[in-house]
Amino acid sequence: MPRTFFGLLGGLVARAEWFRMVVIRTFGLPRSSFAWKAQPFNEILGGRMSQENVETVARLYNGCWGLGKLELVPEILHPDIVWTAIESAPDSGTRRGHVECRAHMNDWLESFELDHAVEEARSAPDGRLVCALHGVGTEKRTGLTTDIRYGAAFRFAPDGRLVEIHEYATHQEALEAAGLRE
Repeated sequence: MPRTFFGLLGGLVARAEWFRMVVIRTFGLPRSSFAWKAQPFNEILGGRMSQENVETVARLYNGCWGLGKLELVPEILHPDIVWTAIESAPDSGTRRGHVECRAHMNDWLESFELDHAVEEARSAPDGRLVCALHGVGTEKRTGLTTDIRYGAAFRFAPDGRLVEIHEYATHQEALEAAGLRE
């Protein structure tokens, strides 16, 4: 079913409002006070897990999704990928397979320029990689910039591609879900 103008506008407003609310409630800081602090992966890792896994996560969010290079999806995501978005988010839900995951990413790219950073990564006892993520979205029409810090747990297939992504509203929630503590 084709999207209507008001349907698109409503979705855009809901996403922008959700990001704004998260920023206000969580950080209470204006965008101008935020500065990226890039760290080499070996500092993030602390020698606890595969650097390749962290690089795969960064490649998904930055090299593929952030740049709109969705043709990279098959290289990064396993065909059996299961991606669960933040439960309280407007785009909550579970996507399965390349087609649904690509559509999920494309929905965001239609409205926002995206930037992500992996701020911390830890290995869970069950082999998942748990990351603290920071996403910045700039709405294409208005230039409104919002940012969010959240967590995610990633499971990798034997071939190194992502087979499961589960996003959480906070890094702490992701740690707890994986049996870790901050």
